[in-house]
Amino acid sequence: MSQLLFHVPLITGSLVVGGVVIASGGSVLQSGIAGVATGATGFATSALVTQSQISKQRLVEQERDRLKLEIENQKRLLAFGSELEHLQGLRELLQQSIDELKQYKNSLNEDEYINPQLEESVTTFDFDLVIEQDGEESTTEKEQMENNIKVIIDFLENRDIKIKTIPTEDAADDIINSLSKFLGENYDGLRELLAIIKRSMQNSSSFSLSVKEYRQKDISNVCQFCTRLHDIAFLEEYRYFKSPKYLIKAKATTLPAAHSFFSGKWLERFVLLAVQKCVSLISSELEKDIVFSYLLNPQITLPNGDDFELDLICHASGSFFWIEAKSGNYQQHISKYSKMSKILNLDSRHSIMVLPDISEDRCTALTSLFSMTVCSLSCLEEILVETIRKDQTV
Repeated sequence: MSQLLFHVPLITGSLVVGGVVIASGGSVLQSGIAGVATGATGFATSALVTQSQISKQRLVEQERDRLKLEIENQKRLLAFGSELEHLQGLRELLQQSIDELKQYKNSLNEDEYINPQLEESVTTFDFDLVIEQDGEESTTEKEQMENNIKVIIDFLENRDIKIKTIPTEDAADDIINSLSKFLGENYDGLRELLAIIKRSMQNSSSFSLSVKEYRQKDISNVCQFCTRLHDIAFLEEYRYFKSPKYLIKAKATTLPAAHSFFSGKWLERFVLLAVQKCVSLISSELEKDIVFSYLLNPQITLPNGDDFELDLICHASGSFFWIEAKSGNYQQHISKYSKMSKILNLDSRHSIMVLPDISEDRCTALTSLFSMTVCSLSCLEEILVETIRKDQTV
């Protein structure tokens, strides 16, 4: 080393490396090397601090994005009726989070590193705009729904038919719809159980049903249906005895809601669900948006002043169809319904009567005698698909 230093000339000027004077006025090279090392150490420390600050910023940005995503998810999950109130609560929560983010930002400022865009996003997030935009969308959907229903009201009024009342939707509709769908799709295996329940409801009596001769699938459906009925108090008591008895023991209830369901509401709901399913199917098949609306159980006044109740009247992009569903005796009603189809000015394809306990031969005979289509549950969707497809391809 001494030899190396011997051959290096003295530096009379000044040279700066990494902010440190290597040599000045004849300083030796060792001082310069020490200066370089010191400068490099300082640079590395600065780089580590900067990397830490960037990581902190990313955490802040991730937290901001998470809050926005949570708000959007909550908006989609909540019904419009309670949504604004809930969002106001979220607004307060978000404001607290913003205050925390500001404090976090200040701690980053102590390290002299902050992204200006992050500061702007934290301080200017417009929660009022989110609420306003969501309100506008919900209001638009509500107005669209009212306009769709008005099409049906106008259709009836053009035939001098006045609407007296339209039942409002109930919070329990989803439960009723689910039970109705299960009963309709498995009707053959549940038919006997339904008949026994309807008889027992008259005095809330207990009943037994042997399922020893049932198929395993039907036994499973009967047990599942009874369990669901018992869960919502549509059966006061329920118990199933397995092999070797294979026996159902239960007790009916006299609750009005249960009576309404078993007396025919289930069938009306099943028909509505079938119509909605078929409209969706044809919409996908034709790659076409079909504007669909309906009125379920509207009370109306006929041109002659008589009161009447329609089970279901629907509108699908310009076409109308009326469906009556009867779970009991139909003979006393079919002539009246045939006359009603003429008042509505609907042909037999768009006037439909659904009878769950009827053979296909009887359906064909009744359809030929009266000015409406008569069908069983098994062929309902086929008829609906054919009718809707033809209407939407004209």
